[in-house]
Amino acid sequence: MKLQLLLMNFTIVATLAAAAPRLLAQTPAQNDAARKLFQEGWTFLDDRRFGDAERKFREALRTYPRAEQSDRTSYYLIDTLVKQGRTSDAGVEIQSFNRNYPQSRWKIDVDEVRMQLGFAPGYVFGPANPAFGARRVPSAPSALPVPPVIIMTVPMNPGVDQEVFRMMVLKDAPYAMAEARQRLKVNPSDPAVVSNFSTIAGVGTPQAFPFFVMLASDGPSPNTRVQARFWIYRLNNEQDAVGRGFVEMVKEKTIPAVVDVLSQANPDQRGKVLQQIVQTPSPEKVVGLEKVFKTTTVQPFRAQIVESTATMPESAALEFLTDVAKTEPEYIVRLTAIHALGARKDVDVKTLADILNAVSLKPVVPAVRVKKE
Repeated sequence: MKLQLLLMNFTIVATLAAAAPRLLAQTPAQNDAARKLFQEGWTFLDDRRFGDAERKFREALRTYPRAEQSDRTSYYLIDTLVKQGRTSDAGVEIQSFNRNYPQSRWKIDVDEVRMQLGFAPGYVFGPANPAFGARRVPSAPSALPVPPVIIMTVPMNPGVDQEVFRMMVLKDAPYAMAEARQRLKVNPSDPAVVSNFSTIAGVGTPQAFPFFVMLASDGPSPNTRVQARFWIYRLNNEQDAVGRGFVEMVKEKTIPAVVDVLSQANPDQRGKVLQQIVQTPSPEKVVGLEKVFKTTTVQPFRAQIVESTATMPESAALEFLTDVAKTEPEYIVRLTAIHALGARKDVDVKTLADILNAVSLKPVVPAVRVKKE
């Protein structure tokens, strides 16, 4: 009897030990691995390789179910299935999402997909509901068995809307983007609009940069904001479209949105945008960059602005760098400005001497130890 009890306890402990890793949050290394799988899936999705994208998203969710961004991975798995026309499979994943991530910030986007597919809240997928696109309306409890009421819905086909909107973008991109803003107010994840972000990014219009920046900063849904951020760094820059768009934002006094988005970007992404702005033949770009510099509090971003401005031949750029070198309180940023000035051909030694006098550098006096008697 004691032996049986011992074996039973051992089995329980072993079972709990085996289940423990699934119950605990993932380690930082596992979160990184899950993030890598998500990124690979996202790349496949962007390339319209839906089968490969689905495989990566499912692998991430199966291997790292407790990863920090599992809810986002789950949403994009649903999106991938919808794009393949696999409505029932998408419904199963919607059901799984609602069960696993009831407090997720992505829930509003998942609910929007559910509504677009015509499924009512609480719809149960499986053998009980074999009809494509059907939704079950639960009836009130009764002593008599009441057959469930099945309401058939026509599956939505957003492909037609997507193609019409794509033609609008190609015909008149500014008009199409104005229409997109209105549609997104009604449906924050409008599939006709969001699926054509790549088309908007590729037409090379100056209005694309403000369009995506404003959506990324204050978009109507998390999904829209994430996708807008993705396309900001993939814009077609023909005829200096990005820089011209930035100048328009300076005129419209929407610099805070630029600061919000670029402050959260990685250095490579910021550097690409800054380089595109610097190349624009407009004196107003210096004014805009100076406003961004004074608004952001992110030191690496401020240093990058100084580095980018150093390559600009305009006299306004020289004045900006000189002012930073004289008055900037952050050591690294000030040093970057000084090095930038030293590399410019329009700066002579007298200018540097003037900066030296302005900053009033004092020699550092080493502490003297007093010998105790």
